[in-house]
Amino acid sequence: MCIDYERKTSLMENKILNMQLETIANYRFKSKNIIPDINIEERTNDVDTFSNELQEMQTRVDNLKQNIKNTQAVVFQLKADRIGKKLQIPLTADAMLANARNKNNL
Repeated sequence: MCIDYERKTSLMENKILNMQLETIANYRFKSKNIIPDINIEERTNDVDTFSNELQEMQTRVDNLKQNIKNTQAVVFQLKADRIGKKLQIPLTADAMLANARNKNNL
């Protein structure tokens, strides 16, 4: 009889514990801070547009870097161009005589 009583009491205790667990599991706790309703689609669209803008800016920066390199190459070519410098000197007879006098005076 003692074993039967203990078995019944343990069964009842288990049932009570299971009921308590079920009621606690079904109870919805209220959060202390109110969670705002966030529109996820709108946020993802915002992030996508921002990333697209960043990519566009990056391509513009890359294009500007390439243009600067091209401009520098042209400037270096112009500085190294001896024939172009000679062509800038006027080809009149007076200018050629003045240039020859200057060379002789040195």
